[in-house]
Amino acid sequence: MSFIVGVCGGSGSGKTTLAKQLLERLPQQGASVSLISFDDYYKHTPGMTPEQRAAYNFDEPAALDGDLLARDLRLLKEGRPAFIPQYDFTTQSRLPEPLMVDPADVILVEGILIYAVSEVRESLDLSLYVDAPADVRLLRRFVRDIEERGHSPRSAAALYLNTARDAHQRYVEPHKSISDLIVTNVFDEAMLEVLVAGIAARARVRA
Repeated sequence: MSFIVGVCGGSGSGKTTLAKQLLERLPQQGASVSLISFDDYYKHTPGMTPEQRAAYNFDEPAALDGDLLARDLRLLKEGRPAFIPQYDFTTQSRLPEPLMVDPADVILVEGILIYAVSEVRESLDLSLYVDAPADVRLLRRFVRDIEERGHSPRSAAALYLNTARDAHQRYVEPHKSISDLIVTNVFDEAMLEVLVAGIAARARVRA
């Protein structure tokens, strides 16, 4: 049975970096691993007008298909493959073909809102929260939205001020206190070694 690890934190906190570090290092400890991003579970909304898209709140749990993620995690935990949607942020729609994810010793699931969905949160065996100062998170998010998601500086700033800042306080920050471990430096080598070894050991016991 797979050991499921949640990696949460505010937008730009470094959670994706931590998840990728775990993805790279866990096989060195003899553990197979798969990674799922909750960002790929944004709902498919091809019928929206440009005006509706501009007003749509992508920073609240209702914008994502939490039920589908919970179902896919159940499949993987049972040792069955799951077909994961793939989301294109430049078109704000899902790609035609899903991605097959195989079961593994460790399933990493990362995203800013994974702890806001109770069924997803309850399926986790270990919950990590990546914490970073608000100004650092804002700068990283601002650069990402412009370079990777096609926003102008004005629209990136408006997105943060109109929805993302409030959503972080409502849906993300409260879960820091109930996470199993808070990570403040995703490049701390000593922390990473201990974390990877601990996850791999618990996954072996679970297997």
